[in-house]
Amino acid sequence: MSGNYLDLIERPSLSEFQPFRVRISEVLAYWTVVDVRFQPIAEADRFLSESRFGRDRAERTTQVYAGDLCLYFNWLNRKGLDLESGPSELGRFLLELRTQLIESGKSRGRPRSAERINAILSVVRSFYKFAVAHDLVGGGVLSK
Repeated sequence: MSGNYLDLIERPSLSEFQPFRVRISEVLAYWTVVDVRFQPIAEADRFLSESRFGRDRAERTTQVYAGDLCLYFNWLNRKGLDLESGPSELGRFLLELRTQLIESGKSRGRPRSAERINAILSVVRSFYKFAVAHDLVGGGVLSK
């Protein structure tokens, strides 16, 4: 990979954390999570690139995972929590997912389905398992 890493990122609208598509080549791409300065979130980027290339997930899968992680990271940010303290508050995140209406897309204004909430939580759990296994966060987060 040559050039500036951020040159490879396609930028949609700006908010706290956003999913972004990273093109590696004309045929290879994956989605990651960036902050308001368009800096990739290192832990999420490793998880998502490993999901795409190490586990051979589809690009679309990393797009969905990145969106789910953005929901979680934005929630952590609003609550003043970090990655280490987040797992102990997952019950509060679950409550927000159940009560918050969807803000965009074809389901705008509706609550999330139980299946969708379970999928989001599954991505968050997978992220933490990966992060602990790769020493990106302390192992104690899994016992919270």
